[in-house]
Amino acid sequence: MISGGHGTLAWVRMSVLALLWGSTFLWIKLALNGLSPAQVTLTRCALGAGVLIVLCYSARQRLPRDRATWSHIIVAAFFCNALPFALFSIGEQTVDSGVAGVLNATTPLWSLLIGIAIGTERGLHPTRLSGLLLGFAGTLLIFAPWQQTGLASWGSLAILAAAASYAVAFAYMGRELVGKGTATIALSAAQLIAATGLSALALPAGGLVPVHANPSALIAVAILGIFATGTTFYLTYRLIADEGATNAATVGYLLPVVSVVLGAIVLDEELNLRVIAGMVVVLAGVGMTRWRKRKPPPVAESKQPDVRTGLSGLLPIQRAHVAALSPNVRFGVDRPVHVRRDAGANETLSRLAETSGMLAGVIEVRGLSPDDWAVWRVLRLAALAEAPDAFGSQLADWQGEGDREDRWRSRLSIPGSYNIVALLDDQPVGMASGVPTTDDGVVELISMWVAPTARGRGVGDALVREVERWGRDVGARVLRLDVAEGNRAASGLYQRNGFGYTGEQGELMADGIRRERVMAKQLHPRLTDAPENIVGRSGW
Repeated sequence: MISGGHGTLAWVRMSVLALLWGSTFLWIKLALNGLSPAQVTLTRCALGAGVLIVLCYSARQRLPRDRATWSHIIVAAFFCNALPFALFSIGEQTVDSGVAGVLNATTPLWSLLIGIAIGTERGLHPTRLSGLLLGFAGTLLIFAPWQQTGLASWGSLAILAAAASYAVAFAYMGRELVGKGTATIALSAAQLIAATGLSALALPAGGLVPVHANPSALIAVAILGIFATGTTFYLTYRLIADEGATNAATVGYLLPVVSVVLGAIVLDEELNLRVIAGMVVVLAGVGMTRWRKRKPPPVAESKQPDVRTGLSGLLPIQRAHVAALSPNVRFGVDRPVHVRRDAGANETLSRLAETSGMLAGVIEVRGLSPDDWAVWRVLRLAALAEAPDAFGSQLADWQGEGDREDRWRSRLSIPGSYNIVALLDDQPVGMASGVPTTDDGVVELISMWVAPTARGRGVGDALVREVERWGRDVGARVLRLDVAEGNRAASGLYQRNGFGYTGEQGELMADGIRRERVMAKQLHPRLTDAPENIVGRSGW
């Protein structure tokens, strides 16, 4: 729910995003009045890359440097940028911009179909299968091959192929790029740089024709590249971080509507009732493919779960308590701050991502109150069992007589603290806390832990960045933490998020011999803190 003055700003932001994304096909159509499809594609990629490079470096992030990452980026750039951008430009030579926007909405249908083909979508529920069939039935209604006035043409097939190309790219990026330790905005900038190079290679195939430099075409391609391709990425990050996936998902369903309306108003395209009906059917089918069965919470919960195997044995109690997480925590509740999508995964944010052409899936970070002590207890006991030397306390300290509700509540009641958990597929898989210190302007990250099964999937980055956000909100200038000497995985996580060693010795570790090492990071104003949670197509 969006309410109050902040809600007005959120709705304005959502409206601007829907207008920018949905207008993509209008700008393509106008740009084609003076440029060839190859020229539109190259200019769009180059301008979008320029915007993202500026945003990347303003957020103090570096482009990838290793050859392996760049090889994956080139593949992703081909299927997610160069090829579909070119196909849309080719298709719109003969297809209305509104129809192009509607056909673009079939991307999640192709994603589901690919998931079925490669085996990542098993045990498909009848509702989702019906949605897949309904969505393609809506596409068939738009094409209307049984009528002479139908839209079955090479242009419309090119646009449909572009939507399918996005789906291929999402599956590849989910497997090879997401959650590998590189900042998402850096990956996005690199991807458009690669797409620019690939598009330049295609110039001999139609891009060397003379440019008819009429003002409308040049203005249109500039808006397409700068705003509809580059700027929308940054605005999307802010919307997801500030308003959450549910509100952000609304934008994805507005895109084909915006494209149809703009085409009719600006370009005087015919509002064909068959196309409108097909759009409604396609969006209904997409909505059905997003359906997920809600598992009821268990009736009983274990008083003393077995923590010797990490989270094994703890999950039956988790779902019951997650459903009851306190709704009134100031920060974090229903605020996903990092997203990741495995190949074939279909989570909440996918509704936005796939209808608008972005890679997604959701890691949700939620704030806790003392009433959520049971969720914290489960994760904390698992953390102490899995990493007995990584924390200042021992598992034995929190078992037996030490395992009391009032003690867990007290831990979540530290004055000025911010306690969070990360959920992956609706299961708590990570935890962290931000706490004040006696030093003015300095806050500390403590109790950081991610379940072994969730490591390498961006959960740690999500937790760190949410504590950073909290630190800025409370006016801190520095965020510090202690890391165990020799813990390379944790050190790597913090270093890629901008932390550096201070040279100070931290607390004595539980073995009584070693000391932790202190790391710290300067907290910059939020305008430079581009939320890094989407890798994918830079514009629609």
